[in-house]
Amino acid sequence: WLDSILSASLSIRAGGGRLLFIYLILITAFHSTIASMDVVCSGVVLLMILAIAPVAVAAKESAVNLLEAKALLQSGWWGDSSTTATNISAHCHWSGIICNDAGSVTELLLPGYGIHDSLTNFGVSSFPNLVRLDLSGNKLYGTIPHQIGALSKLTHLTLSNNFMEGFIPSSIANLTTLVILDLSYNSFSGRIDR
Repeated sequence: WLDSILSASLSIRAGGGRLLFIYLILITAFHSTIASMDVVCSGVVLLMILAIAPVAVAAKESAVNLLEAKALLQSGWWGDSSTTATNISAHCHWSGIICNDAGSVTELLLPGYGIHDSLTNFGVSSFPNLVRLDLSGNKLYGTIPHQIGALSKLTHLTLSNNFMEGFIPSSIANLTTLVILDLSYNSFSGRIDR
C-alpha cells in the first residue's frame, strides 16, 4: 500500500528530474523512520514531506532567478527590458539568453551584440548555473572581474575581439570545468597562474 502511495506521489509531484531526485533522497532518508511507524501514519507523514519539498526547491530557484534578472536589468545591455519583465522568467526570452527548465540562466550568447561597457559593471557572480558565456566581437573594455572564478559550471568563456586589457585574474584558474577559453584580440598582459 505504501509503495503505491509513493509511486502515485512521485508520478504526480515530479515535474522534472531534479524533483524526482529530491524525492528519492527524502524516501531514502526517512525509510528507517517509516519502517517503524504504522503504515497509515507513515503514508501521511511522507505525503506531507513530499508536499513541502517542492516549495523549498522552488523558493531557492526563485531567489536565484530574481538575482539573475536583477543583474541582467542593471546591465542595460537589453535596452529597457524592464518594461517586458512581467514575471520572474521573462529574461529567459530575451535575445542571447538560454535558461534551464527552472528558469535559471545557463548561457549568455551575445557575440557582436554591440555592447559598449566594462565587464566589471556586469554582475557575473549572479549566474551560478552559467555554462557558456560568449561576449566576443563587442566593445567591452577594462579588465576581467575576479568574480569570474566563481562560475564553477562554466565550460565556455569567449571574450575575444574586444578592447579589454590588464591582467588576467588568477581566479580564472578556479574554472575547472572550462573547455574553451578564448581571450584573443584583446590587450591582456601577464599569464594565468595555476
